[in-house]
Amino acid sequence: MVRVDDSRDETVLPFDEVKAQVKTKLAAQKGEQEALALADKIVAGLKEGNKEALNASGYSFGDEETVGRVGADRAVTELAFTMTKPVDGKPVYGRTENATGDVIVVELDKVNEPGKADMKPTDPMAQSMVRAKANADLDSTLGQLRSKTEVTVPAQNQEEQL
Repeated sequence: MVRVDDSRDETVLPFDEVKAQVKTKLAAQKGEQEALALADKIVAGLKEGNKEALNASGYSFGDEETVGRVGADRAVTELAFTMTKPVDGKPVYGRTENATGDVIVVELDKVNEPGKADMKPTDPMAQSMVRAKANADLDSTLGQLRSKTEVTVPAQNQEEQL
């Protein structure tokens, strides 16, 4: 629920009042565009096997880490899982932005294939999967019955039910 205590007509504020805000916003937009352009330049160079743009920028890759489906940084995780797999040990590169607006260059050097899960029927995850499958089957069956079945109720029965 929202309560409005006061309202005013739309007006154009004098430039002198908003000058600092405009400068700050334009500087942030320009900085973001430059960061994206630099990241694109670095990624393009890395894809060609050239690390000069990376070295000239003064940036470097952080520590290597393994990313799972549920990672600390969602943007990096999404990018990593949408990138093509590296071939013959040659890394793949991409760029993304995290939640705070930082531009991140990602190097994917290998993909670990998941192992076979050792799940027992008594595990909570297994039970949850069985329930979900049963619910999906029930929903599907009920949907089919509703679409193909025609039910008519005599008028007397409707009055009795009221």
